[in-house]
Amino acid sequence: MSSIICVSGGKGGVGKSFISINLGYWMSKLLHRHVLVISADPTNKTVDRYITHFSEYGWDDFLKGTALDIDECLSRTNVENLYVVPARTEDFLDIDPDLRKIMTRLDFFRRDVLSGSFGAVILDTPAGYNAINQIYSRISQTNLVVATPREDDIRGVLEFLSLLRAGWRESWKEDVKGLQGIVNMIYSKEEARQVCTTLSLPLLGYVGYTKKKEEATKLGEIYSNLFPSDPVTLQMKDITLSLLGRSPITNNTSSFFSLYQRIKNSIFSSG
Repeated sequence: MSSIICVSGGKGGVGKSFISINLGYWMSKLLHRHVLVISADPTNKTVDRYITHFSEYGWDDFLKGTALDIDECLSRTNVENLYVVPARTEDFLDIDPDLRKIMTRLDFFRRDVLSGSFGAVILDTPAGYNAINQIYSRISQTNLVVATPREDDIRGVLEFLSLLRAGWRESWKEDVKGLQGIVNMIYSKEEARQVCTTLSLPLLGYVGYTKKKEEATKLGEIYSNLFPSDPVTLQMKDITLSLLGRSPITNNTSSFFSLYQRIKNSIFSSG
């Protein structure tokens, strides 16, 4: 069964788009199926940087019904099986004031995805809390919240989670589905655990601080594709494996250890 993963954050600049596109990269590699990363953040459009061939339509066209099928909105990246649905408008809330119509379109989309059309769909959502984010979280099986150890970012996430949980209980009389935390720009797993303890979130994984991110961004390259053996890349692979219910690899900066681990995994998987 395919799954929809919603990537959210309390404020901008925490690395939602970085997490989304690298998660999409590893999903496409590990599942060997078409994976979509939806650029649902119309203000920043960060995920659109990785598109090599743009489609005629974007995400807002699908929500409005201008594009009847999501296949009309698929833009290519330079990674096999990885597609991006680009953002088009500046504010999705302005494209149609009738949120019920948007909900209908998203329910149609959800049924299409769960039928097995795609291996996975990752929604890179706008920062903070709004009505559209509430709906995105509702159609997703897994809701990932990205945080950093900065105090103002933690405050932003706490406010976001408070509103999200309250809205869920009011609308659907239940808790948010599959809510987990990813801590970005951090130096150790213990620090990441402390952040998630403060947020009352289960820790899915963490991503270390890297100076190479700007280099990949300038080149329009997906980090995991540009730096395949980098610790941050391996951390993103761990997170993806955990989401897929598989045992994550043990991260180590040693290239010899990484080679040994890959050989070991290959032997056990073939046996």
